[in-house]
Amino acid sequence: MDNSKEMKSAVSPSSGTRSEANSATRPAQFAGFAVDDSPHSSDGLLLHGSDGAVKVTAFVGRHVMDDWVDPRRYPSVRKSLFRDQYNALGKHNLPAIERIVMHKYSLGASHNRQYPFIDILLSDIAESGEVLDVSRLT
Repeated sequence: MDNSKEMKSAVSPSSGTRSEANSATRPAQFAGFAVDDSPHSSDGLLLHGSDGAVKVTAFVGRHVMDDWVDPRRYPSVRKSLFRDQYNALGKHNLPAIERIVMHKYSLGASHNRQYPFIDILLSDIAESGEVLDVSRLT
């Protein structure tokens, strides 16, 4: 059985880069992981954190958030969330989103084209099994 897929990568203290070799000793953990409330040009939920000296940015696109909130809606009837709504959802569901981001981040640069920028796709969310709590959505 090939365990390479389950191996988590970690930041090498000497180089500040991800290394598959020392993955068993240090899983990815973020400090200061939070929703970016500042004005930005990204069309979706933007989050920032750090793994030691490595600054990590995660992004969940607006349409991905829309589909996560209501996967049964028809594409022709696209009523999108507003920035304040998906930011509020992000804050309320931060632990679930962080788990998804940490998993994808732990896969390393080979699974993330713009690493350490982590683009969360609907397939990542579906694979995670995480459920979005929309009870505070207005």
